[in-house]
Amino acid sequence: MIEQLRLADGTQMPLPPPGQRLALAAAELESDPPGAWLTVLDAGAGVVVNGRPVQALAWLHAGDRVCVGSLAFDLLGAPPPDTALPVRSFLLRRRGGAGAGSLIDGPVLSFDGEGQPVSAAAAALTVALSGGRIGVAGTGAPAWLNGHPLASDAVLVPGDQLRIGRARYLVEALSEPMPEPVTRRLPAADPAPPATGGNASGLGWLILLAAVLAALIAALIYV
Repeated sequence: MIEQLRLADGTQMPLPPPGQRLALAAAELESDPPGAWLTVLDAGAGVVVNGRPVQALAWLHAGDRVCVGSLAFDLLGAPPPDTALPVRSFLLRRRGGAGAGSLIDGPVLSFDGEGQPVSAAAAALTVALSGGRIGVAGTGAPAWLNGHPLASDAVLVPGDQLRIGRARYLVEALSEPMPEPVTRRLPAADPAPPATGGNASGLGWLILLAAVLAALIAALIYV
């Protein structure tokens, strides 16, 4: 989420809340979490985002640099969250400059001081996945995270913009799936035992009555 603008002289100013626009001469800026929309009002005014001209509309991220004529400013993101969902894999998407939109995937990526991918032996900065967290380590290259200078190791989350030298990368990640709820089956109830007692007693009387009747019938036949 973009919270502030930092002007070239270091002055910081808050971005208006969603629904309100900040007028910038030939352009307007409107917050729309997690980023912001830049609307160009004058296509010939020289509006540039990360070195690329914008003629009409641009979706901005924290860490972008915007130039509107002679006015230049950086977009600053909010502090990173204290907790984040663990991820299983991540990608860095090149933003602006040569190769814009190209993807490089982890789990371990190494960069030189200009932000170009290199071998681990030549790395000034490394982005690696470990324990479900995307960490950036190494201060051998000038780096910024969401517009803020990066002076030590940090944890990246999806949506972050990492700038190394002049190269900018957006962090994209695939989160670990949430554990499925475990359904506990209840044991089947034991079948009820067959009724005895009264029924058995009634059956005995029926047998006895049948025997008595058979004896009477036999007596009548043979009398």
